[in-house]
Amino acid sequence: MKTIKETLLLFITSMMCIFSVFGCSSIVSKAASNEAATEVRFEGDHVHFKTISEGYYACMIANSQNGSKDKIFFYGYISDSNLDNPRLGTFQNVSLKANETIDYKGCWNYNQLGKMTLYVLYSSEPITLSSSKAYISDYKKNSKLKISEYSTTISKKTPMAKDYIVGKRVEGKNTYVSFRAVSSDLIAEYYSSPSRIEAGSTVKFFLTNNEFVIRTMSSDLNSCANSDSVKIKLKDIPGRYNVTLSYTGGGGFASLDPREISKTDWGIKGAKFNLYKTTCKGSKFKEWKIISGKATITNDTLILTDSDVEIQAVFEIDPDYATSEPEKPMCTVGFDPNGGSGTMKRISVEQGSYYTLPACTFIAPKGKEFDKWDKGAVGAKITVTANTTIKAIWKDKSGSSSPEPSTPTDPTTPTDPADPAKPTDPTEQTKPTDTATDSSKQVAAEDSTAAKNAEEKAENINKKQKNTSISKLKAGKKSITISWKKLTAKDIKGYEIQYSTDKAFKKDVKTVNIGKTKRTSKTIKKFTSKKKYYVRIRTYKKSGGEKIYSKWSKSKSVKVK
Repeated sequence: MKTIKETLLLFITSMMCIFSVFGCSSIVSKAASNEAATEVRFEGDHVHFKTISEGYYACMIANSQNGSKDKIFFYGYISDSNLDNPRLGTFQNVSLKANETIDYKGCWNYNQLGKMTLYVLYSSEPITLSSSKAYISDYKKNSKLKISEYSTTISKKTPMAKDYIVGKRVEGKNTYVSFRAVSSDLIAEYYSSPSRIEAGSTVKFFLTNNEFVIRTMSSDLNSCANSDSVKIKLKDIPGRYNVTLSYTGGGGFASLDPREISKTDWGIKGAKFNLYKTTCKGSKFKEWKIISGKATITNDTLILTDSDVEIQAVFEIDPDYATSEPEKPMCTVGFDPNGGSGTMKRISVEQGSYYTLPACTFIAPKGKEFDKWDKGAVGAKITVTANTTIKAIWKDKSGSSSPEPSTPTDPTTPTDPADPAKPTDPTEQTKPTDTATDSSKQVAAEDSTAAKNAEEKAENINKKQKNTSISKLKAGKKSITISWKKLTAKDIKGYEIQYSTDKAFKKDVKTVNIGKTKRTSKTIKKFTSKKKYYVRIRTYKKSGGEKIYSKWSKSKSVKVK
């Protein structure tokens, strides 16, 4: 009987061990599967973690004191982890790859003592954060989120730095502050939002009143919170002077450059500033006028002395503007193949100006050849008063009833479909045979050159006209910023930018005109995210109401975020 009991007890014990092992394995597996990231911790003044899976990530920091709930005081989406300093903000929600390391510096609201907990959230779908969800428990209810966490206890605050410099300036009714952090990162709290000021840098920000709060930012998030706040009142800043700027008469705008030319602290005696003025149509700049205080102005440079100063940019009506010819609106001239094939680029001309009818580069329908345009013969001039479409008129080929040859014989018809600047016939599939003679190849080459020259003539392209080139393409969120080399040629009136998803610029092509030669960059918006775009640029000048274009620059490509 005893042996039976011992055997039964041993069996029960063994089964409990087996259940325990499988149970523990299940728990460990479940815990692992619910992890959002690894290496989650505060590392110096950075938030640090490593992604596990490809998807969307967010970061939260919560504070709890005396056993209270973990209340969230800082949160944001993670994006751009491929940069040296990834951004954390409420307006980015970008998918990250697996095994990416995140190091983020910027926990501005790290002001409390007590338990600090870092939470990293992951989802395969974009994450929605909300200020109405103030506790981490609100997010743990979401079954689509995986959450990892790390906790530490903060019992002291960072000492307040003393080595900072503050200046002020008034422009009209607005007050601006220049703040320089010497050796410690600082946080300025103004206009209900904090801003980090990195050590060694100077920032300028706008104020709605004459005081703001600053703190020294924690350099060790594991042990110290940010310092206590210090209130700065601008009227208490000694040895610094206000600069009040206004502008009057004639229509214009003026501003002060927030960066000094000299290395002195701005707002003190000897500080220098760039002065800028912009005239409106019908106005011209007259002078910089010192209304009150002491200062000197030389070559659009203001030099402070020892007092507050009020200056004024004086504009006046330009008497020559009334007699100058006003800028005319632009009209578009388009081309209709009328049963033919291929494309001809639309042309922009000034309203009321003459336009010379170009050679036709469309491919004729079978058995037809080009006769004239519906507005007249090639070379005739028409007056463009509104958006106009010119239709090709075809006629039967004289003395020929044979089928259309595989190689176009019209000298205005392009034969090289690989050239994106030439129209192509999508139905033309016949290729020259290997037995083609040298003379036929020469004719084809001449036809191609003639077609290209005809198209360039139709589009008013001057091969010798100076052009610029794209120096940089920068992708933003559904936007692209194009920068190009400045051109100094006096007869150039502006630039034309084209962009397309097609490398050959044969479809989905859009054009942007830049009417100022001094501009060297342009930001274009409303692109499709994750798509690759090709961009090119050329110059134009005006002659007799028509635009003359340079050749296109080499295209560059960029993928939109």
